[in-house]
Amino acid sequence: TSWKNDNTIVVLKSVFSKDQLNQIQSINNKKALLVAHYRSYVMESIIIIEESLKKKLNIMPYYQDVRHMPYEGYEYAIFIGDERIIPHGVKNLMEIGCRVISHHTYKQIIDILKLDSDKMRYKMENHMLDMPDITFERLQAIQLISESRKVFDKLFDYVIDKGIIHLDYDNKIADYNDYVCNLLGIKRDIYTNKRIEEVPIFNDIYKHLENTEEDISVEIEIDDLSILGTKKIVRFQHIEFQKFIVIEKKEKASKYSNIKAKYTFKDVVFVSKPMANCVYVAKKVAKIESPVLILGETGTGKELFAQALHNESPRCNKPFIALNCTTLQESLLTSELFGYEKGTFTGALSSGKKGIFEIADGGTVFLDEIGDAPLNVQLELLRVLEEKEIRRIGGEEMIPVNVRVISATNRNLYENVKKGRFRKDLFYRLSTFIIEIPPLRERREDIKLLADYFLKKERYFYKKVEKEVYDSMKKLEWEGNIRELRNFVSYMGYMSDEVINMDHIPINYRRILSDGLNEYDRKPILYFDDLDYKDNIIAVEILRELKWNPRGRNALLESIKKIHKDVSLYDIRKILDYLSSNAYIFSGKGRRGSSILEKGLSILGDK
Repeated sequence: TSWKNDNTIVVLKSVFSKDQLNQIQSINNKKALLVAHYRSYVMESIIIIEESLKKKLNIMPYYQDVRHMPYEGYEYAIFIGDERIIPHGVKNLMEIGCRVISHHTYKQIIDILKLDSDKMRYKMENHMLDMPDITFERLQAIQLISESRKVFDKLFDYVIDKGIIHLDYDNKIADYNDYVCNLLGIKRDIYTNKRIEEVPIFNDIYKHLENTEEDISVEIEIDDLSILGTKKIVRFQHIEFQKFIVIEKKEKASKYSNIKAKYTFKDVVFVSKPMANCVYVAKKVAKIESPVLILGETGTGKELFAQALHNESPRCNKPFIALNCTTLQESLLTSELFGYEKGTFTGALSSGKKGIFEIADGGTVFLDEIGDAPLNVQLELLRVLEEKEIRRIGGEEMIPVNVRVISATNRNLYENVKKGRFRKDLFYRLSTFIIEIPPLRERREDIKLLADYFLKKERYFYKKVEKEVYDSMKKLEWEGNIRELRNFVSYMGYMSDEVINMDHIPINYRRILSDGLNEYDRKPILYFDDLDYKDNIIAVEILRELKWNPRGRNALLESIKKIHKDVSLYDIRKILDYLSSNAYIFSGKGRRGSSILEKGLSILGDK
């Protein structure tokens, strides 16, 4: 704010009074949200409070744009002049009012207007008694930092295809944009004002770039994520230089550019006897060349076992290619498996294309969900297994191939054979050796070990889990098995602070536990009467994703595919249309994407 007299402009600098600061100090550094309408005002206020009190506080910003995000574990909400935004789940509300004009500004106005008098000096002295000990120079620096952040906030709004992490001169995290949140799976502002060394995932990125030159892209591997990182430095007239880290997801050059199996039997986490027997059998089977059929429910880890079998076999240095038989139409599935000659059909590559049996020659082909393969494709697969050669679509030449076939399904192939949905001759060719992975409910002693493993893998290793949580997890049926457990643990890790307790269990599981029923008694939990069971699950996942951040169809597909591999863009579009037409979400245009509405929050138990 500025005030002008003739040619003189006074920039009003505001602070918190000693009385306001005392109220803030009274909460004894407990976790609190600082609440105002605008992000820039909240962020600047946090700096002023910590400068005035000369210490770091446990305060998080809360403002209009993040009002739908859950902030569990925060005991207080401190309102600074705006009660229109009520944080959900915070019981203790403290209204301290707006910031007050600093005595430095008052003195400037008195000097300019020549109001120097005993009465004015007396008022000034009284005003100073309630002001914190913060210098004019420091207030000016804070204001410059705040103004630069406003500029960057506007910049961040326009940059949606890259991640930007803004560091100040002291290597503190000044800000990061929504792309960073979505890519790394973190909340906005939660790491703001922390030194980058205090945030492991940011520090892992920074260490790769610390000694590189500006504008040089570096490929960085973090867990299963491959990103490109670049360092940039910007200098301003009034404040010291600022660093920016620009990151983006590195896309694979082609569908089969990475054709190596990365998992081994060391990645199978267990202490239970059923899984020990399963691994023992798998290791023996890995040494031979015969086809293997892996049976198991959804989410038990069939592809992990397939990769481990390959890496334990004599073919371990050769290609490993996986293909899900449910994700492609029959014609496309056939071309992916066997390839085609040039000019075979409209849209075909002018050079033709190799199929995965040719690409994987000498190695392993893993056919996931083989029970869903069309009968015509089954016949072609039988020929490959019997003759060890393939013929491209539109071609005449028979091409010899040397591959080992590992297949997997969660269907009952015996029943499918009886009903004529699966060829009996192919079944016996594929099932020379059968490995059946036990479901999680038959190996409950592995649940705690797996939960701890996933907490560590998702960088929540420092969090303590209460015994009651582990005990409750063992009571659930885990129809989605390991995949469901990982999603469950990821949710708890994200929603909690240092300690994970029963309040951090996802709401639908809390309902099951509180009713004393298992998942089969409650199954299916249909929140949407017009959708089938699968679409119900995906619809709830979409609402959970939109609860953190508005986003578009492609971003939602990318997130949900991590949990449900067989979901398609068509599924996402169809369910988004349903949720929008029934007022669960608002579908924005362009980069705004979709955002959750109160009716949608009620499905998640937040209203």
